[in-house]
Amino acid sequence: MPILNTKTKSVSAQNQLNKHLAEIKKEFNDVKIMCENNKCMIEKLLKKVEDVNEIKEKIDTMISYTDKPRLNICIKDLTSIKKQLAMSKSSKIMKTLNDYKSRIMAIEEAMVSEDEDEEM
Repeated sequence: MPILNTKTKSVSAQNQLNKHLAEIKKEFNDVKIMCENNKCMIEKLLKKVEDVNEIKEKIDTMISYTDKPRLNICIKDLTSIKKQLAMSKSSKIMKTLNDYKSRIMAIEEAMVSEDEDEEM
């Protein structure tokens, strides 16, 4: 609504326009603040989604007991590793090394016992 301006003695609508502009500026600033808040929230949610994806990848790499073929392959691998370990322990080289180790330990014990007898 136009207002009578006493200084210029004319009708003026400037005050009303200023009020409307001030309201619009305030609303615009509120929208800017809300956009910034939403941007921060979106960034947080994206980080959480990345964390969930990392956890999902870790879970996908784990063995599931419902995944029978994969479980059977892992069991076969474990049994073959056990067999290889058992074979290496019973191999000629390991038997010879264990024999030498026991001989060295016997000699060391004999030397220690001789040193103790001499000291007494």
